[in-house]
Amino acid sequence: MNPEQLVLIRSMTVETRAAPDRLTRCFVILIAVALVWQALRPQAFPTSAEAGRETVTVNLERIGGRYLTNGIIPVDCRGGRP
Repeated sequence: MNPEQLVLIRSMTVETRAAPDRLTRCFVILIAVALVWQALRPQAFPTSAEAGRETVTVNLERIGGRYLTNGIIPVDCRGGRP
């Protein structure tokens, strides 16, 4: 063997991650609570709807400024935007 001294050095690497500060945690919690509220509000507090009391007359003589002929309503079934 070699008469020189053998020195073993152990090293340890500690990686530290910056923890979010208190303000960031509060904002994240506030956003999470707001999202839950938006999701649950319609089921928890449904809004009521009521029909109007007045009578509305509908005249199908014209649609879109065009007169109807023979009671036929023009329909565009191409599926795309005009």
